[in-house]
Amino acid sequence: MLVSDDIILSGVNDVFNAVMIKGDSLGDAMFYGRGAGKLPTASAVVADVIDCVRHFNTKKHNMLWDIDNEDIMSDPDEKKMSFFVRCQDTKDNIEKQFEELKYIDLKDEENAFLVKSISQNELEQKLSRLSGVISFMRVMEA
Repeated sequence: MLVSDDIILSGVNDVFNAVMIKGDSLGDAMFYGRGAGKLPTASAVVADVIDCVRHFNTKKHNMLWDIDNEDIMSDPDEKKMSFFVRCQDTKDNIEKQFEELKYIDLKDEENAFLVKSISQNELEQKLSRLSGVISFMRVMEA
């Protein structure tokens, strides 16, 4: 996913990971910390081995969440978002599929453009009507 420079996630580098969530009551929240690289990974593995040895004869309790039949997740393929698309089709054909788009000049033999507020399912349907689709990716906006 492309992340704009004015979004705090764009500053996450090296061995750090971050997850950004938006809650109904909470608003935006970001969880950030070390999560990759040889030292954090080695530390986590050694801690798990030590925990297993210390509690070798102890039965671990089932720590799974109860499964609720209520479906509280929305289908991510139906969520409206922005996409960056690379394609070799003509601008005329592209504009027949997408009403609102913004071209990005790559100085190449391909067209690159941003499409706003479209579901991935709808995007894929429209892209199937174009030739020479190279790639697409979600774009996170402020």
